[in-house]
Amino acid sequence: MSADDRAAGSGFPPRIGRYRVLAPIGRGGMATVYLAQAEGIGGFRRDVALKVLHEHLQDDPELLDQFVEEANLAARIRHPNVVAVNDVARDAAGVYLVMEYVEGDSLSGLQKAAQAQGQRLPQELSLRVLSDALSGLHAAHELTDDDGSSLGLVHRDFSPQNILVGLDGVARLTDFGIAKLGARQGLTRTGVIKGKVRYMSPEQVRGEPLDRRSDLWAAGVIAWEAVAGQRLFESHDDMATLFEIATRPPRALSSVTRDVSGALEAVIARALAHDRGERFQTAAELRAALLAAAPAAELQVVAAQVRELTRERTDTHRRLARDPALEARAAPSAPTAGDSRDATLTTSASPAPLRRGRPGRALPVVGAAAVVVLGLASHAWWTRTNPRPSAAPVASPGVAAPTPVAGSLEPPPGAPVEASASAAPDASAPKQRAAPRATARKPPAPRPPASGPSILAPWPKR
Repeated sequence: MSADDRAAGSGFPPRIGRYRVLAPIGRGGMATVYLAQAEGIGGFRRDVALKVLHEHLQDDPELLDQFVEEANLAARIRHPNVVAVNDVARDAAGVYLVMEYVEGDSLSGLQKAAQAQGQRLPQELSLRVLSDALSGLHAAHELTDDDGSSLGLVHRDFSPQNILVGLDGVARLTDFGIAKLGARQGLTRTGVIKGKVRYMSPEQVRGEPLDRRSDLWAAGVIAWEAVAGQRLFESHDDMATLFEIATRPPRALSSVTRDVSGALEAVIARALAHDRGERFQTAAELRAALLAAAPAAELQVVAAQVRELTRERTDTHRRLARDPALEARAAPSAPTAGDSRDATLTTSASPAPLRRGRPGRALPVVGAAAVVVLGLASHAWWTRTNPRPSAAPVASPGVAAPTPVAGSLEPPPGAPVEASASAAPDASAPKQRAAPRATARKPPAPRPPASGPSILAPWPKR
C-alpha cells in the first residue's frame, strides 16, 4: 500500500498542494494542523506545518478573511521568537497556511508531560520560556505598515497553548488567528468572545477596545500559574470564570505558595492590575522586570528538558519524516475549552511499532499439531481393535476411499487397507491389526517448554 493510500485511509488528504501530508498533529476551532514535507529535486525534503481551514468554514467570508489575515500578519513579523508563516494557498483541501515546523511541544504540553511524571516544570525554565515569548510578542506589538505607522496589533490569545518550545530550547509565539489591528477592532462579530477564557483580560471580558496591555495581563496569568503550580481561576465553568476575571482582583501569589520572592510577586501582581494604566506598558518592560526579579534557566537547560519530555512525540514524527509510508494510528483529540492543546498542536498517538516474528513461537504450534495427530491415531487404533457389532462398511464402487490424515499411523475407521499404492482393495482379504502406538517409525512429538504458556492461550507480548 502506498503512502498516499495510507493517508487517504486515515481520513486526511495524502497531499496538499505540493506537500506530502504525513500526519495530523493538531486541531483547533478554525483549522487542522498537519505535519507535512516539501519535496524537491535530488531527494530534497523539508518538514513544514500546514494549517488547513476547516471545510465547513471555507464558505464563511469573514472567517476566510480572518484566516488569510493571520498569514499576512505573521509573515510580516520576522523574529526568532515568532513562528514563521511562509505561504498561503488554496487547493482541493481548501485554504491553508504553510508554517515553520517547530519540533518540540507547547508550553502547555510540556506542563502536562511533566505532570504525568509526577513533576512540574521548574520555575526557572517556565520564566525563560515566557521571557522568550514576550520578546516575540513585543515584536508583534511593534509591527508597522509600509509607511512606518504602528498597526496596533493585539494577539488576544497569548496563552501556554500558543507558545511552542523547540528542541533547541527557543520559545516561539504562534497562532495569530484572532489577532486584531487597532483600526479593525469593530470587525469582530457582536457577542462573540474569542480567546481562551482563563487568559482573558478584564477589558476583553467586558468587550472594551483592546490594546497591547491586554496581552500583558495574559502573560501575568501564565507567570502566576508557573510559580504557583495551579490555576489562577479555579472554576471549570466559563461563565463563572468570566465573572471572576471582571469583578475580583487575582489572588496574591504568597497566599498559595511560599516559593516566591517578594520582587517576583510584585512584578506579577503589577501585570495583573485591573486598571491597565497600572500595568507594564510594553511586553519588553514586563520581560525585563521578570528577568530582574528571578533567575531564568539557560537555553541549553531548556533544550535538555524539552528533549526529555518530548522524546516519544519527537521519535514518532521523525519516523514519519523518514518513512512517509508509516501511518499515524490516531487522530488528535478534540479541543475543549481551557484544554492544554485546544487551539494549537495536539500530540497524536504514536504509530504502532513494527514487530518482528519470534522463532520461539513455532514450538507451541508444532507441539499442538503433534498432539492432534496422536489423538487421531489413537482413536483409529481403538476403533479397529474394538469394532462395533455392526458389519464393517464396504466401499461403494466408483467412490474413492477417505484419505488418511497426514502423519497418522492408520487410515480412518472403516476405510479399506491398501496392500500397495497400486493394488485395488480386496474385500476378502483378512483385516490387518493396527500397529501399537509406540513404533520406531513415529518420531516423538515435540512438546512446548514445561514452563511456557498453554498452547491454547495466545503468546504473551514482550
